[in-house]
Amino acid sequence: MKQLPLALPTYSGPSLDNYVPGANLDCLLYLQDAMAQIDTQVPAPTYLWGERGCGKTHLLKSVASAVEQRGGCCGWLTPKQIISEFDPRWAVVLMDDCEQLSERHQAAAFRVFIDAQSFGAWVVAAGAVPPVDLSVREDLRTRLGWGHIFALKRLTDEELQAALWQAFHSRGLVLSQEVQDYLLHHFSRDMTSLMFLMEQMDQYALASKRAVTVPLIKSMLSDNEPVPKNRPDI
Repeated sequence: MKQLPLALPTYSGPSLDNYVPGANLDCLLYLQDAMAQIDTQVPAPTYLWGERGCGKTHLLKSVASAVEQRGGCCGWLTPKQIISEFDPRWAVVLMDDCEQLSERHQAAAFRVFIDAQSFGAWVVAAGAVPPVDLSVREDLRTRLGWGHIFALKRLTDEELQAALWQAFHSRGLVLSQEVQDYLLHHFSRDMTSLMFLMEQMDQYALASKRAVTVPLIKSMLSDNEPVPKNRPDI
């Protein structure tokens, strides 16, 4: 049986540095600026919205990573995760998939806003629709729409291809047009999923001592657990 000296790589994770903004540059610059000033000034509540795959969760996780790199910690509230008690150590509280919050989660989210204001924490939330269109309690909808609101757009095919080429080029790899087309037509078209796949291809190509080609990708997927075409919203 063929064995390769390969353990699937651990994706280094979303960050503000590896987010490909496309038309969302204003949001990225705002988040970077807010993080630069967070030790001296608590940013206004921030809400990101857009369709699946436009990078909302990537940016939330990027903020969390930036806080943790500075030695801080964050709280998370999602439809699958609730905050029962606010931790005063939190520098940021992140809320995701706000359009899916249950009544219980909505009540917890409202309390988070009150506690965040008391303890000086930044609230960054995300949802599929703008605050005004959220089917949530009115006091929560009002607070989600308090501060800065950014409508995110998905990357175009040209922006995705440019981002993939840049990511490969930074590793000293060549990405052919055939491979680009294959990736964009057979896998999730969000950058976090594509970067995860790129990590796999890079390591597999090194272990196989082969160039990154469509046959190599097919071989990699047959040897290892396939990368889902539809990963969770990012």
